[in-house]
Parts: sequence; structure tokens; C-alpha cells
Amino acid sequence: MMKPIAQALALIFMLPICLAHGESPLIGTPQGSQLQDYRAQEGAWVPAEIDSETPLETLIQRLDHDWELNFTGKSEYIGYTDDMFSIAKHGDAAIPVLIDYIKENHSSKARIGAVYTLHLIGIDRTVFGGFEEDFRNQAARDALLSLLNDADLQQLAARLLMRDPWPYDVPFLFAALENSQTDALPISKALFRYGLQNIPFRQKDAISNKSLLLREVPTPEGGDLVDLFRAMKTVSQGDIVIEPGLLLSWPYLPQAPTWKFGSPAQSSRSIEKILDQYVGEGRPFNYTDLGYPVDWFTDGGSIQLCSPITMKRRWLNWWKYSLHRYARPMITN
Repeated sequence: MMKPIAQALALIFMLPICLAHGESPLIGTPQGSQLQDYRAQEGAWVPAEIDSETPLETLIQRLDHDWELNFTGKSEYIGYTDDMFSIAKHGDAAIPVLIDYIKENHSSKARIGAVYTLHLIGIDRTVFGGFEEDFRNQAARDALLSLLNDADLQQLAARLLMRDPWPYDVPFLFAALENSQTDALPISKALFRYGLQNIPFRQKDAISNKSLLLREVPTPEGGDLVDLFRAMKTVSQGDIVIEPGLLLSWPYLPQAPTWKFGSPAQSSRSIEKILDQYVGEGRPFNYTDLGYPVDWFTDGGSIQLCSPITMKRRWLNWWKYSLHRYARPMITN
């Protein structure tokens, strides 16, 4: 739990960082325990309106209504609704009721609202810092982990868990990955947030001295990630291998970012930095964003760009040889 002194120091350091990036720090930041039941909303801290009169079951049923997350102005914040705060105020008592609600035949949006509420219980209704989170509630943690087995909620559960990754999660993540009937991409990508050692991906030591001579994209707005990978493959002379069909399935992605290298028209670029920026830990929002359905590993001196199904297979093969370091759990629906 973040102490008041640490909170104050964080705010002091946040101010010059925000100003340097042309951003305004959140206005009216509450102090100490007052951070509880506040949300970040469009550049300010706004107190939630807690409904202490309505019974818990009725509050939860409101998630069936037409609600929207509050606009925060920052992708790293979650705009929990007043009803979510009101439900979360019930603490542990709300968790089994929310899980039962999720299992019932409710709309997708209602179930998503219940998952966000479980997360809000987990952080004890306390939001602080753009890229920092303090998840505290074990029962809420277990509830989110159980939802990794729900194909419709897997992505949201993985994204919320990885905001504050616990070593405790790791066996559950791999059990869900193994049990999944899909490529379970959200789990594969979330695992990179857990600081696992000697993983079968992103072997930076093997590429630390490799660079490519890349041409600048000849359009003002740059090109997308497909262009980048194709350019890398073209000039790499076999050092970069793209899994067959990977780029053909690119519509599976959200809109890929543009890229350009500026002047001169040709320049040498570090492969490590390119991969880190667009695929690895160098992405600016890897705290909240699962990233794109592609990753990389080295094999026999070449860099392999791989698909989600290959990622799943490599993670599971690696896990078989790492079980002695973890207790293997059973996850029940």
C-alpha cells in the first residue's frame, strides 16, 4: 500500500514529467486515505457518488442497464462508474455475488461491468498514479484468475491482472493457457509482464550487435507495422524469418501504428531497439496494452517473428520444464 509520504513524493515527480510532455497533472489530487473512492476523470480527481442505501443485489442488477465507463482522458486510467464504486464498497461480500452474476445469462456488457467491479474491489477502491497500481484483495484476485477460463472475458481479466502482476498468478495463467481451446493470445501477451526468467522469447543477448540498413517510408504519415516487418525481412538476408501467413492475417490486429525513420533516407537501425519499440517492453503502454498478436524469438542465429498459436505452444513447452519452481493449481469455473 502506498503511504502518504510516497504519494506526495510521487506527485512532486509527476509534475515536471507531465509538464515536459505538455500534459497537465490531475487537478485537486486528494491526500492520503482520501484517495479512496475517487476516480481520475478528464484531468481531475472526481469523488464517486456512493449509493449506501440500495441493497447490494439491486446495485449489481444495474449493470444490466445502459452504463458507460467515465471518460478519463488517459488510457491508463479506468473510469469506473458510481454503481461500480457503490458495489465495491461492500468489499468481500460482493465478490461471490458478482461471480454468480457473471455466470448467469446476462449481456456481455453487464458481465464486463461485473469484472471491472471485481477489479475495483481488488484495489480497494483506490486509484493512484498513471502506471502504478496496488492490488490488495486476494479473494478478488482469485475471482479474476478464475475468469481466464471464460473465452469472452479472458482478455479483460488478463489485462486487469497484469496491471499489478503477482507471482502467485503464474501457475493459474499457464493452467488457463493449457486448457484454452483458442490461441489464448491475451494470456500469452500478459505473461511478459511477470518478469519470468529465461523465457523462450525476446533473447536480446543474441541480437544485441545486429542492425539493419532500412529505407525511410516514402509517405509523410509513414507505414504500418506490416511495412516495417517486410522491410526488415527484405534487407536482413535471411537473418529475420516471418512465420508463413503471419502478415496475411494482419486484419486480426487493431490499427497498427505508423513508423518512419526520418533522414537520411537510409540509416542503420538496431534490430533490438526496433523489436523492443514495436513488440517488446519498449512500447509506451505495455502496462495496460496487450500489444499486437506477434512476438519474436531467436533460433539458430535467425530472428523468428511468430503467430499467437506459436506463442502458445512455446510458452507451454517452456512451462513443462519450469514446473518444479511453481505449484501447479487447478482452476475451477
